[in-house]
Amino acid sequence: MAPRTYLKPPKRLEKFSQQDQISLAFDLIHAFALANDPLSASQLLQDLLTSSEIKNLSKRLRIAKLLVQGEKYRTICQQLHCGQTTVAKISVWLEESGEGFKKIISKLPKLKQKRFLKKGYYGYGLPQIILTAYASAAANKQIEKVSTMLNTAKIKTNIYQTIEKESSTQSK
Repeated sequence: MAPRTYLKPPKRLEKFSQQDQISLAFDLIHAFALANDPLSASQLLQDLLTSSEIKNLSKRLRIAKLLVQGEKYRTICQQLHCGQTTVAKISVWLEESGEGFKKIISKLPKLKQKRFLKKGYYGYGLPQIILTAYASAAANKQIEKVSTMLNTAKIKTNIYQTIEKESSTQSK
């Protein structure tokens, strides 16, 4: 019979010393700071977070963005399929200590949209056709990169669930 190996139960963050908590937060803050381009940031997010964590953080950021833009709670709830409690919580965060949210939101670029040419005669409109084709290709590439990151995060979530299942069956 093979010897059993027991995993130590995970140590909750509250049980870490103050110094350990500071050290963990320091590493996280600097990891995000070092991801100084969208590709590095998306790789960090997909490696660090599960797909549901990415969705939740994305939703919180969008709620904050819409609140800063002056949208009403009800509109945000309908648009993002969330509860008014969630919107209220983020609104309180913005009011009490939302400098980080506000600073980042003001710098967020807009997602490029696909552009389409209107039907009709273009004559000498070749430059416009080329510009529209280029903008559409850039939007497709941007959307493809984000989709790839989300799909990779889903794969990671499945792997995590498999590991959890296997470790729970081994501990029995």
